[in-house]
Amino acid sequence: MGTIMKTTKYLAALLFMSLAIVGCSSSSAELEVYNHHFFAMDTLVELTGHTDDPQKAEEAFQAAQKEVERLEKLLSAHIEGSDVYNITNNAGIEPVKVSEETFNLLEKGKNYGEKTEGRFDITIGPLLEAYSWSNQVVPSEKEVEHLKELVDYNKLVLDNEKNTAFLETEGMKLDLGAIAKGYIVDKAAEEMMEHGIKYGSVNGGGDVYLMDKPDGTPWRIGVQHPRMERGNFIGVVNTNSNSVVTSGDYERYFMADDIRVHHIIDPKKGYPSQKIQSVTISAPNATIADTLSTALFNYDPEQAVDFVEEIDEVEVLIVDSEGNVFKSSNMKEKFQPNQSLE
Repeated sequence: MGTIMKTTKYLAALLFMSLAIVGCSSSSAELEVYNHHFFAMDTLVELTGHTDDPQKAEEAFQAAQKEVERLEKLLSAHIEGSDVYNITNNAGIEPVKVSEETFNLLEKGKNYGEKTEGRFDITIGPLLEAYSWSNQVVPSEKEVEHLKELVDYNKLVLDNEKNTAFLETEGMKLDLGAIAKGYIVDKAAEEMMEHGIKYGSVNGGGDVYLMDKPDGTPWRIGVQHPRMERGNFIGVVNTNSNSVVTSGDYERYFMADDIRVHHIIDPKKGYPSQKIQSVTISAPNATIADTLSTALFNYDPEQAVDFVEEIDEVEVLIVDSEGNVFKSSNMKEKFQPNQSLE
């Protein structure tokens, strides 16, 4: 299989992250804008706070960073000793007692599996590990068919009384990446607000939580054009929602026999969906936005919009494989397209 790897300067990509929030400087002469960056969850985390007290900003940033690092150690599939690691390590053997936070997130993940009829599945670990984007590896059809048998959220048994989680079949593996990052971003924002930061944002590798703006106006969030260099937007979302998250097939991929092998795998098919280029979700929190931006990738665009129309306070913008744009009813009012592309 001939392959062409898409290469991107990693640091340059990280620098472009800040361009997603358009025009976010403080409008008040009394407030200064403070920023803090650190690396976690395999990405750059960017904290921004508007305040007149630099000490308050520093304390809020440090508290948020500690929370991110604590939760990563709890929820990562790859950190030895984490709750998720321990559940996978005991698949087919015995239930594992986990923290209340982990248990609640597992419940949410399993519920989304049911709501999406398996298009979102937190037991997708075996399939994800079979691909390698750095080494340009695609599993064989035979291997995919075998691994699909190990992906089934129904085989994740949760015991509310004992706070335990159990993967019924040996070889099953949890991966909370498509829900945990949003959850961690939410918790980081909570820490900042509890430490006195009312205005600001948290950006965890594109999962964005938005607090209030000092001037009370909506946030303007640029939506990356999925087929142009970073920093080129198909338009801007004007929103008062607390979170906007975009998932795209351009974020991590390689080309194999003219097929884009990206990182969002359809749990039911075992391969990356080829129907959609990007999904942008506006939601009350990053947990919801993170989860749905992944799940809806595995729908037809029209089905995805219909799915969102049934959820309060959630909006979606989709770019399909042909570059057509689909929007939920409320998103139509908030999306301002880039006129230069029309």
